[in-house]
Amino acid sequence: MMAKRVGLIGLSFLLILVLLALLGYYIVASVAESFSILIQNIPRYLSEGLSNLQNWLRGFREWLPPEVRGELDELVADVASLGGNVAKNIFAKSVSMLSASAGLALSLFSLPLFLFYVLKDWERLAHRLYSFLGAYLGERVHGIVNILDKVIGSWIKSQLVLAASVFIMCFVGLYILGIGLAPALAVLAGMMEFVPIAGPWIAGIAAVVVVLAIAPEKVLWVVLLYVLVQLLENSLLRPRIQGSYLELHPVVIIVLLPIATYLAGIWGMVLYVPLTALGVEIFKYLRQPVVSETG
Repeated sequence: MMAKRVGLIGLSFLLILVLLALLGYYIVASVAESFSILIQNIPRYLSEGLSNLQNWLRGFREWLPPEVRGELDELVADVASLGGNVAKNIFAKSVSMLSASAGLALSLFSLPLFLFYVLKDWERLAHRLYSFLGAYLGERVHGIVNILDKVIGSWIKSQLVLAASVFIMCFVGLYILGIGLAPALAVLAGMMEFVPIAGPWIAGIAAVVVVLAIAPEKVLWVVLLYVLVQLLENSLLRPRIQGSYLELHPVVIIVLLPIATYLAGIWGMVLYVPLTALGVEIFKYLRQPVVSETG
């Protein structure tokens, strides 16, 4: 009887593993095929998507009253002029930074070598540093370094969970809408979560351009989908997920967002959560007495 039960349990686990393997293979194959189609047809999607967008905007312009149409034309001209000036400034700054870029490239080539030696001798270097600082200060610095490692790891895990959540929401929504390239567009949306601020915009614009090319009648639904995903992520998922991993209450994350954005702009918006968690953990650690010496 015991052997039969063990055999049934083993068979159940084997079936579960086989099903998971088949599901993983199906997902990977679908994403790979979708990305292959997307990459092969990027020029056509861009051309047809932008053409359909121009036609849609032209029709919308003709629908407007003549006075509003004139103001819209002036606005478009001003935006185009501003864009040209910005492009010229960027080009001028790029030319002036060529010499600095050469030095930066040389530094980037030497960075892997530097990291290799640091990682190879990290424990010995850290031990010497802590010993040089003395028992009390060395123990404190060692503890803060451990806290920094923990906070960065937790923040990266929270970003991975957020990226997976965005991927699932976008994939389900695009699949329901019947978008053929749903796997690739959803993966792109998840990957762009690691690009601060501009990432979701890049993913959304890419999805809109592709959908304009392959299914223009569904573009408004796709825009609505991406807006809803961002609203859900920023108002519900991000505070809860980051708060859970970084041991911060979601209300704290929500309240600090406008303050950090006001004080530090984009960098404050991107880094306020891990910096807050780091500050809280260091404050709690420094309140504790040193109970052991650095070895």
